[in-house]
Amino acid sequence: MVRTEAGYGGGLSPRPSYHDLEEHAEIVRVEYDPQVVSLEELLDLFWSHHDPFHGSGRGQYRALLLGETPNSAERLHAAVAALEERVSRRVVTEVFEGPFHRAEDYHQKWRLRRRERVFQELSRSYSDERSLLDSVAATKLNGYVGGHGTRAQLERDVGRLGLSSAAQVELLETSRAA
Repeated sequence: MVRTEAGYGGGLSPRPSYHDLEEHAEIVRVEYDPQVVSLEELLDLFWSHHDPFHGSGRGQYRALLLGETPNSAERLHAAVAALEERVSRRVVTEVFEGPFHRAEDYHQKWRLRRRERVFQELSRSYSDERSLLDSVAATKLNGYVGGHGTRAQLERDVGRLGLSSAAQVELLETSRAA
């Protein structure tokens, strides 16, 4: 199981917000079960979708890997060092040890929110918006509409979510899943 949430990290302010980020970067927290997928596998996926050798290195859009504990930050530093060794290039993606700050709810599952019918229908299956935003279903659908996953995976999953036929068609027609 993998879940994601949007947030902020890489800064020292105790309460960053979208309108007051100070030195924080916008980031995505990935929560996963290490019995199912390893950190190394997740980093391989990350490196395949992110160029670790380019970036501004400053501001809210800088490339950042956040380790919330000393151990997790150490593992990320080791992974970056191993990548640099393997390719003989300097990685500019920053590793920062510090807390994750969850972004405001309106920033969560942003791509899925833009599919209003799908988002509204899916929300009826949850007791509140936070439960929906934290769900694996919302995480998967947000990924599919963002172009991640395969068309076959989307077709397999879409019928399991309790969506109307019209919402399923909309999702299948507007998804960027390959």
